[in-house]
Amino acid sequence: SSFAAELPHVVHRVTSRNLHEGMAALAQVLADRADGRREGRATILILGIDLHRLRDIRVREDDFSFSATEEPEGVRPDKILADLLREGPAVGIHAMLWFDGTANLSRTLDRSAQREFEQKVLFQMSANDSGQMIDSTAASDLGLHRGLLYVEDTGMLEKFRPWALPDHRWLQDVAATLRERHGG
Repeated sequence: SSFAAELPHVVHRVTSRNLHEGMAALAQVLADRADGRREGRATILILGIDLHRLRDIRVREDDFSFSATEEPEGVRPDKILADLLREGPAVGIHAMLWFDGTANLSRTLDRSAQREFEQKVLFQMSANDSGQMIDSTAASDLGLHRGLLYVEDTGMLEKFRPWALPDHRWLQDVAATLRERHGG
């Protein structure tokens, strides 16, 4: 069984098939939370892996073109994602996104959206890519099997050694612990 099915939380998997509906639902949650109140509202985590593969979430190069057939800006998945990244953390909507390189990151998020992340994890990359990501070439000095945690607020850079993915048994234990904490 999948890890998501074992969790006591509601998990929605958004793919290219249901992207518009999933993003519209998140946009509605963001609008409903516009009052800024956080009490009694569940934290939402958007976990995005390989977002660049979702064509409709990519930054549109023709943003300045006008067409009667285009969908309104407020319902475009790429614009909704940008709004969620900018306004979501204040109302309990957070994002953790993974990209396999800066080219795919730039294909998916424009520069202002990239600056919304307070923490970034980088692995070995070119000096130019490192400079683009954290205004430092530090990630270009990383060797194999090393990572770099960057915290925007403090400018902290911390090297670390990445670990392997946890095995299925460990994930089951985590899910069981979470179910116990949530009374389920």
